[in-house]
Amino acid sequence: LEINADGKIWATTASMGGGSLCQFNIATADCDVKVEDIDNQGFIAMALSENGNPIVGTNKAVSVFENGALKSFKTEDYLISNMVDSLASSPDGTLWIGTNAGIQVLDPANPNSSWTTYRQKEFSAMGGNWASGIAFDPDGTSWVSITNGSASRYQMDSWTMFEDIKSFDCVAIDSQGQAWFGDDSKGIIVFGPDGRQVMKLTTADGLPGDNIQAILSDPTGVLWIGTDQGLAKHENGKLETVFGKDSTQLPNKYIRALALDENGALIIGTFTGVAKYDGTEATTLIDFIKDGYVKARLTSLAVTPDGQVLVGTDNGLLTSDDGTTWEMITTEQGLPSNYISALAIDQYGAIWVGSNGGLLQIVQ
Repeated sequence: LEINADGKIWATTASMGGGSLCQFNIATADCDVKVEDIDNQGFIAMALSENGNPIVGTNKAVSVFENGALKSFKTEDYLISNMVDSLASSPDGTLWIGTNAGIQVLDPANPNSSWTTYRQKEFSAMGGNWASGIAFDPDGTSWVSITNGSASRYQMDSWTMFEDIKSFDCVAIDSQGQAWFGDDSKGIIVFGPDGRQVMKLTTADGLPGDNIQAILSDPTGVLWIGTDQGLAKHENGKLETVFGKDSTQLPNKYIRALALDENGALIIGTFTGVAKYDGTEATTLIDFIKDGYVKARLTSLAVTPDGQVLVGTDNGLLTSDDGTTWEMITTEQGLPSNYISALAIDQYGAIWVGSNGGLLQIVQ
């Protein structure tokens, strides 16, 4: 908030998905002038020039408001936003990056080559910009869950939005090409390859909880579903709770992420730890509370082809080669941010780390 010499009040916001600069009118309790950042960034700093013009800062630029418009000064960058919320490798080997300002696609073999960018302002059939989850059919069709928007599909160079799936959090594709969308309060909605809803699942249908943060389809056709009240699976048309809210086999009942290891075992990422499930019993690999990482909360999960387990947290990246000995990597070792929001392994075995401070590639 700034007030210039003539009494004009200037305010900035850093709301999720974008920010605005407002010349506030006390009498009307509204903005006489309102300008949004063209890069969908929140304004995190402001000062006034000698002429009383607002100078605002975002994670990507410094801009001056004059003559009714923002003039930006910034270094060129590939990422359209430093908030990377999802990562996924497509069947053709490209890496899809979901940010809060749009989706970008790169060639992991040559990340410095040109990137493709999809934003709603250029592709109006997209349901929004904030891609919280991305999954692919074998034919390369992409399905995207959108925060503050509608789920979308990219097929044959064309976008389609599904207005009934508002602000869902994750998505997975089953062996029949059906898209399973999970929400943090509404359970699961399943869409067929033709884009029609075929099923809806909630606690009324047997889910342990309606807060769904992770869905994984394994090679045998089983759908694993992580909820805030435990783990479920959907197999041969039947829904079954594997670990309920009272189970003591997991570090925490709140499941945030799922992955498969190199042998096909299920790796379960809970709010405060990670377990390995072989189909019969679960073995805890790390318990944040008991193992000295009391401030960490799990956000994402991945396993490399050689079995290295990667655990994204809000305090850094935990890694283990054997599931027993763990190392915490932070900004001191080169991470762009300690808040890790997404993890992916590309076709070459490189690790991609998404955070609220940008994107990092780790080549081993």
